[in-house]
Amino acid sequence: MKKNESLSGSIGVLIAAAMWGTTGTAATFAPNVSPIAIGSAAMGIGGILQALLAANLIYAFRGMILMQGKSLLVGSVAIGIYPLAFYSSMKLIGVAAGTVITIGFAPLVSALLEWIIDKKINNEMDSRGNSRHNGYHAALFSKIRPSTPGGLNRYK
Repeated sequence: MKKNESLSGSIGVLIAAAMWGTTGTAATFAPNVSPIAIGSAAMGIGGILQALLAANLIYAFRGMILMQGKSLLVGSVAIGIYPLAFYSSMKLIGVAAGTVITIGFAPLVSALLEWIIDKKINNEMDSRGNSRHNGYHAALFSKIRPSTPGGLNRYK
């Protein structure tokens, strides 16, 4: 890989992270809008933009894509559910805690799916990492209480 390709890829990831990292915060400035509406809009606009940017590749590899029917279906459902759950968690418990919980569960859910679908058992390092994350979440859950008007007093 050339140095320019690596740099442009890194910059792209940084821009995407900055843009994605602001969505939960931006959603808090629209308290009268349902988190389902925000998630649907983000998913719809983002999905259309990604499809437009990748249209040539999607068309070129359509046969290979369609051969992955089961994975395509499961992935589509997961991608459809994720933004709705993410923005709902932001609304319920705040941006910081919602982000930690939503993103923090990804390794655990990934390991569970690997076990169910591929019959692959995690190694000791994965297990220790997941146990640590579960401990963090347990500590966080013990301090969270339902959201209050204005988003204040979220913690005991």
